[in-house]
Amino acid sequence: MANETPDLSALTSDFVTYGGVLFMKNVNEFDAAGSGIRIYKNVKSPIALPRISATGGPQPYRAQDDTAGNGVEFTDRVLTVTPSKWDFDVDPEKFRNTYLAEVDKAPVPFYAFILNQVTKEYLAHLNDEVAYEGVLNAGGTNVDDIATGWKKWLDDAITATEIVEIATGAITSVNALAKVEQVGRGVPVWMRKRGFIIFCSYDMFDKYTQNYRATNGFQFEKGIEGDYKLDNVNAVLRPVSWLGTSQRILATVDGNLCMGTDASSVIVHATQRRNIIELRPMMPVGFQIADTASLFVNDQE
Repeated sequence: MANETPDLSALTSDFVTYGGVLFMKNVNEFDAAGSGIRIYKNVKSPIALPRISATGGPQPYRAQDDTAGNGVEFTDRVLTVTPSKWDFDVDPEKFRNTYLAEVDKAPVPFYAFILNQVTKEYLAHLNDEVAYEGVLNAGGTNVDDIATGWKKWLDDAITATEIVEIATGAITSVNALAKVEQVGRGVPVWMRKRGFIIFCSYDMFDKYTQNYRATNGFQFEKGIEGDYKLDNVNAVLRPVSWLGTSQRILATVDGNLCMGTDASSVIVHATQRRNIIELRPMMPVGFQIADTASLFVNDQE
């Protein structure tokens, strides 16, 4: 989105046609920083996400030392945040006799009103096009060039056989119930005992709920804690917007998918050139999988 100017050209014509109420465009929330995602703030440099495990194992007692093959093993994955920006100019004179007059009566100034909306759309772009689908390209100019998302890390781990896909085959509204449960029951016993999250797209969630209703005669509903719980599996099914229409099912423990930033939100830098306000919203962002051994997926994309 670098060097792309938000389209404000329709504001004046809409004002004349529909009256003096200004509606902000409805956009997606920043779901990628939602429940189940671990957030790292103030990331000034790449940080390791360490995984500690023991090698070897216990054996029957004897007096001699038997340390061969035993020890502690450290492996880590690195979370790196990269900067992003969205440059544009605002000429308040364009709106003097239309929205500027109307919004100046509101509790927030006109420029703050615009920035609030641009910030929401900035985060929506990061959510929809970067969190899962992004591939870092520092020389690129598209939104998905900003940072490497969870899909690329997942694909790399599958290629390296760190993750072995659970073979569900194609998923439809006729078989989704069995396929999601197949993934839920395909995780290790320690995860089933601890409890875990199954992330899916809203498209996948719709197929599951349709199949659930057709199979059981009643609809799939949230539990008292506000999550959709799978029957007889210690897991919650959580639809997320950052998966788009993907057919991937991601089963993992809370906090294994990580997001990093060096800011709590979008930071806006503004300067004035004559009467033009030059704006540069910025936000550093990065995504990573902390432990690929705690992530289980099906074989659909």
